[in-house]
Amino acid sequence: MKELKLKLAKLVPNDKLNHFFYGSLIANAITMIPRIRLWDAMILMTILAIAIEVRDYTQPKGRFSVLDVIFTIAPMVFILIRSYIR
Repeated sequence: MKELKLKLAKLVPNDKLNHFFYGSLIANAITMIPRIRLWDAMILMTILAIAIEVRDYTQPKGRFSVLDVIFTIAPMVFILIRSYIR
């Protein structure tokens, strides 16, 4: 079991998992706003993810990571997919 955990930890770094986790919290909060359409929520989520990375880029030793943006908006993409499957 420990070997599996180590393999999974190497597969996806903690930074990306943090982006996915907090992205899911933000995505769920956005979708709970009354009268907001899912595509508008997706646009808002994308803007927030890019803004977070721009803030990181302006920090000392900061860099802009497209993968961080992707992992942040991934939960919103899953919500969109789930809404079309129903």
